[in-house]
Amino acid sequence: MTWNEEIAEGARNWSQFLLQNKSLLSEVDVLNSQNLGENLGFVFSLPEQAICSNSSETSCVRCSQVVSAWYNEISNYNFDTGSPIDPSEEWLHFTQVVWRSSTELGVGVASGGGYHYVVARYKPRGNLVGMFARNVPRLLSTGL
Repeated sequence: MTWNEEIAEGARNWSQFLLQNKSLLSEVDVLNSQNLGENLGFVFSLPEQAICSNSSETSCVRCSQVVSAWYNEISNYNFDTGSPIDPSEEWLHFTQVVWRSSTELGVGVASGGGYHYVVARYKPRGNLVGMFARNVPRLLSTGL
């Protein structure tokens, strides 16, 4: 996975829109025209806290909180069938995070009033029907 500044700029702009509108809507036309996948998330903190700017900071909100929530959807993914264990629960954030064929990433964050919106965009998009088994790798055993 490599960083793509152009994708990140679009993600930053969209995160600002989401913050202004207190929304988690996708920018569908842009995603479709640029073959982008997307994960959206937000954290609300009261009292208001800033986004951490490095790993040693404390008393701040970490974007990794949102990414961890996406990744933790692994518990609802069936690697044998390439589908959710419980279709009523979230799972597609996880599969986009690990999607093997997605090779470029851009992320934007917008904050204000205790809200922090995170937009992660992936190119090419993941979560393509019929492609899950090929693109969502099984966990490797650590031997521990």
